[in-house]
Amino acid sequence: MHDKLEILLNKIDLDKEFYSYFYDGKLNKVVINKDLGKSCFKISLKSTLPLDIYLELKDKVVSTFSNDKINDVNISINCENIDYALLEDYYKSIIKNIGIKASMFIDNAIYFDDNIKIEVLNKVEEKKLKEILDIIKNK
Repeated sequence: MHDKLEILLNKIDLDKEFYSYFYDGKLNKVVINKDLGKSCFKISLKSTLPLDIYLELKDKVVSTFSNDKINDVNISINCENIDYALLEDYYKSIIKNIGIKASMFIDNAIYFDDNIKIEVLNKVEEKKLKEILDIIKNK
């Protein structure tokens, strides 16, 4: 693990048992825009993080670095080897967080190539999915 990433994980007090997921990782950049009150931590990893570890990481980064001047803290993770089986957990979590307008898609079959493909049963579902697809992709 690169030094900067280890310093970040120590600062946010991430449980040491999770460090193995970051073994070949690197903190590439921290982008801060004080005018907009935003910051983004850009991390590269060899493999996709399990959802629970990602959520723990995100919660700790947000709580550690949010303040009265920076209120929008994000993490951007670039994975060299994407584990598509883990992405289904991310998808279901995103659908739950979007709320009622997305809940009808929680059990739909999903496929990944360079993009996410969500199976729909009819034109009505397709139209509703188009309304929230950009939200799903962004998250």
